[in-house]
Amino acid sequence: MTKEWKIDIPEDYFVDRKGYTINGNVYVRVTRVLGVIAKHGLAAWYAKVGKRKAKEIIEDRQALGTKVHKLFEIVLKDKKFDLDNYGNEIQDDVALFKKFKIDTKLRAQALEQKLWSNKYRFAGTCDYIGQYTSCEDYLIRGHAPVFKKSGLVIGDWKTSKAIYKDYWLQLGAYAHAFYELTGIKVDGAFIAQFRDGRVKVEERTWDELVDRFRVFKAALILYKDIYNIKDA
Repeated sequence: MTKEWKIDIPEDYFVDRKGYTINGNVYVRVTRVLGVIAKHGLAAWYAKVGKRKAKEIIEDRQALGTKVHKLFEIVLKDKKFDLDNYGNEIQDDVALFKKFKIDTKLRAQALEQKLWSNKYRFAGTCDYIGQYTSCEDYLIRGHAPVFKKSGLVIGDWKTSKAIYKDYWLQLGAYAHAFYELTGIKVDGAFIAQFRDGRVKVEERTWDELVDRFRVFKAALILYKDIYNIKDA
């Protein structure tokens, strides 16, 4: 497939735990922006299991998610690796992903793509940009297929307990940044959750992502106000 877009990463592009510096300007991390949104269920869980135990569980899940993301990337690049070096949950997720790749006709144009908005000064990295076709076997109950024909989409892999609403704010931000950098409106996006031996998928159109980006911008204003971040 011919790739009709290109994003040149500036030489002056640095990232640390706090955020990004691009061409000498500070850009906030998309996922940190979402941290200003209250998560009442998470707070209740912290109170139930205790702060120390909760931190251990979160760190373990984050480490697993990082490994799964890397292996999915390797699968999409058709590279070989020894799956026996990983635990049962990761092995199950990779097996599910290999079938998911076929069923949804994934054809990657970019993986772990850096994206940023010069207008709004945020940045992040999306898992997948490329072709995707809906497969009803994976769609969460009540969701009609959005991409009956192959579409250019942004994709996100999750190993979390659920597909939370704020994830769509993240993809709305990525869709805007991609449009700002390339002039291309993606057809939409999908989130694929790999958990407990199953794959569950939600999909959104471009127009729905535009609506989610509107909410993200509100969170961005709040984040910058809290941390006293001034745009140049």
